[in-house]
Amino acid sequence: MLESICDACRAIDFEKVLKVPASEFTVHREVRNPYDTYPDLLLDKDIDRLSQLQDTDCSLCKILASTLCSTEDEWSDPGIVEDALLSPHKLKAFSFLRNCAWTSEDVQGAQDCYMLLAPRSSTYSSGGGYSKWAWRGEAGYVACLPKKREAGLFVPQIISESFDSIKARSWLRHCKRSHGAACNEYSKTIPGLEVIDCETLRIVPAEAGMQWVALSYVWGPHQSQVNHGDTEPGSLPSDLPRTIRDTIEVTKALGYRYLWIDRYCINQEDAAKKHDLISKMDIKYRGADLTIAAAAGHDENFGLPGVGNTTRKKQAIVELNSCTILSTGPDPASETENSRWRSRGWTFQEGLLSRRRLIFTEHQSWFECCEGGWMEALGGPELLNNPDEARCTSGKIGRSLDGRLLSYHLTSTPLMADPNDRVIASRLDQFAHIVGKYSQRDLTFDTDSLNAFAGVSRHLRDSHPQLSHIFGIPYMVPSNAPLALGSAEKYMFYFLSWIHNRGAPPRKRLDFPSWTWAGWAGGMGWMTGRLDGVTALEQKMRNIHFEVDDHLVLPEAYFDTFDSISCQIPESDVILCFEAQVVPPSLFSWDTYEERREISPSYDSIDGQSQKDEEIPDGENQSDNDIPDEEDQGDNDPSEGESEMSSESPPPDPNDWDTWAVGNNRLWDRAQPPDCDPATFIDNLEKGRWDCLLLGDYNGNAGYSHRRFMLVIEWLDDGLAHRVGSVVLNRQHYLDRGNIFFDDTELAWKSVRLI
Repeated sequence: MLESICDACRAIDFEKVLKVPASEFTVHREVRNPYDTYPDLLLDKDIDRLSQLQDTDCSLCKILASTLCSTEDEWSDPGIVEDALLSPHKLKAFSFLRNCAWTSEDVQGAQDCYMLLAPRSSTYSSGGGYSKWAWRGEAGYVACLPKKREAGLFVPQIISESFDSIKARSWLRHCKRSHGAACNEYSKTIPGLEVIDCETLRIVPAEAGMQWVALSYVWGPHQSQVNHGDTEPGSLPSDLPRTIRDTIEVTKALGYRYLWIDRYCINQEDAAKKHDLISKMDIKYRGADLTIAAAAGHDENFGLPGVGNTTRKKQAIVELNSCTILSTGPDPASETENSRWRSRGWTFQEGLLSRRRLIFTEHQSWFECCEGGWMEALGGPELLNNPDEARCTSGKIGRSLDGRLLSYHLTSTPLMADPNDRVIASRLDQFAHIVGKYSQRDLTFDTDSLNAFAGVSRHLRDSHPQLSHIFGIPYMVPSNAPLALGSAEKYMFYFLSWIHNRGAPPRKRLDFPSWTWAGWAGGMGWMTGRLDGVTALEQKMRNIHFEVDDHLVLPEAYFDTFDSISCQIPESDVILCFEAQVVPPSLFSWDTYEERREISPSYDSIDGQSQKDEEIPDGENQSDNDIPDEEDQGDNDPSEGESEMSSESPPPDPNDWDTWAVGNNRLWDRAQPPDCDPATFIDNLEKGRWDCLLLGDYNGNAGYSHRRFMLVIEWLDDGLAHRVGSVVLNRQHYLDRGNIFFDDTELAWKSVRLI
């Protein structure tokens, strides 16, 4: 091994790191100076040679290249970034506990070691207690360890070539013994549920008190039907896909006997029973004692890495005379985030609803529950005599994907004095975050837009306070959550005012109404990342109700127990009716007031909230609804400090929606504008083919976030219309001219029937 190391790497004195006690690296920053740097030890003052690493035989160069740190994060000051880019990457040793998102100093028995990082500067982010490099993504974590060492809690380890069932059992045992109701209380039974007996490989009826494991995986492009009318009723096919075979082995290795897999445990030929079971996905996955997620490969033929004949990708390890340089491999949560399993619509609720998830990536397995997360590459609760010792006093251990979305409750704000409204706003805000993440997923069939969400819908309807929905638009059941007079319609306005996220134009799903997010493919959201309650909503639209083709008004009670799968009314037949004011094309203008472009409308500096989606699960910068960072949103050149109207700047483009305003304000840069150029849009308004309708305003974040939503519709025959997009205005009252968006008191009203 030493023969393959280059001279530059040989010159690095790793031995001096091991001479410093790890405890000296684990210190808290001074309270009076939150920007104070963490202790570090310089190993190489310039390793920029690794940033242009080509083909090399040096094994240490390859592993050290993954320690290079980006200078920028979402909180970076442009001036600091520019200065840092002029300095080289410096290889340093830091506290592993302090710089790994999977560890915590607050856990009894936690042991520190040395992490290798190569930043350009020593400036750290002030948020979260970790350095800004704590989330290493695909780079993973590189540690410098002594040759003679003992395993310890949170200390990096060599990942075995085979799945470590002993570790996985310890994760399960720790969760069951140490965690609360979110992980352990669930007692619902499902009439007609069938499971696979992993000992006999037969499908058997589930019995009361039975524990089962569920599998979440990606189906292949061509699925053969399982013949439930075989001469051997209840038997599995002999040619099982590799992922299915591997899952059966893991189930038995963990001490379970029964396994639920949708393809084999739902009779695909019995449509009525199939629909009933699909609508109860929440019970199957939340009721499972564990869900195994196959996040490696593209379909069920890939297998579970480390099980059977499915191999894992090799871990990077370099053995030196004085120490071991070891990489944990890609952060397993980030690797999962980028997997095909994570991109599919049906797997969203399977992962979200499960209380415990054992996830297989191409490098290792990792565990996530409602209160913790562990991975094979780090020492875990298997090293402790008492599992209770692995409790974190300051929050959740480890990374999480969606672990807290179902348990998230909005912190009350001064705008929400009504306790009942706090509860209702919290539940509706939870729904908004869940739908925002779900909308990022892909579906093979557009008709599954609500079917693949039915388990989540059922879970929210069975929780307190009850939340139903009207083809995807949330609806609070009045008998369960009494609303103040007018609140129901205000919340209806807000959730009808959904937006397409800025980026690729969305695609219409033909089987759904245009007024619901479920009728469109593509990421979406609402006017804010946090709903501040009914007092933040200023409704402009009125007389909101739903009809079917014969003008029959659907009563609100119809939606109290709405189920998209068993619904007898075709989605396309439900008409949204309301009255709204028409925004004339004369209010639209090409805004050449360029100084305003230097201020990003995606950041409200007064309340300190980035308009990136608030990190609900764990404070991670991993939101599926993230938008491009500030440096991608304008043409500013902070290094020169020149006006945008300088001779070097391109002239404003009238075809760019970002240069247009309505009244006093420009369009919000998070919301996708209509899918046409501004000139075509204005022409459609002037000729009456389209209308721009004012639905209402959002005034939240203690009064510092102001947005106005306008719905763009196209008129059809018979007085009907459909949605074609939206225009959302953003006003920063301390910067933008004018105290109102525009005067709407004299705008004409129209009745709208939207399909």
